[in-house]
Amino acid sequence: MKKVISFVAMSLLLAACGHSPVQPSRVADSTPVSVTYAVTGTVSESTDDGSRAVADATVVVANEGQSLAASTDENGTFSLEGLKAGSFQVSVSKEGYETQIMTIEVQASQRIEVELKAAANEIR
Repeated sequence: MKKVISFVAMSLLLAACGHSPVQPSRVADSTPVSVTYAVTGTVSESTDDGSRAVADATVVVANEGQSLAASTDENGTFSLEGLKAGSFQVSVSKEGYETQIMTIEVQASQRIEVELKAAANEIR
């Protein structure tokens, strides 16, 4: 009888401490973590007095699976967040300027600088 009581007491003690021989197994969270990146930058134009910010330019970063767009602020800066890794085409445009198109490889958040040139038939 003492052996039975000792066994029951020991089993209860082990279970209370979390060392029960029968433990539920923990299933790892199988939800994939989606890693995204940001592309930020500045759009400017070259003038006789140096570089000048271009406000209200449209910046589009796109590939087959994703497309994001932003406008530059009064300092010529923009930020696009939530991009997945991959190759993207960047298009920067504003009326009166030549559209600039480039390809970037997004593997981490990055900053780009774009210089717009006045359109050939535009008088500034």
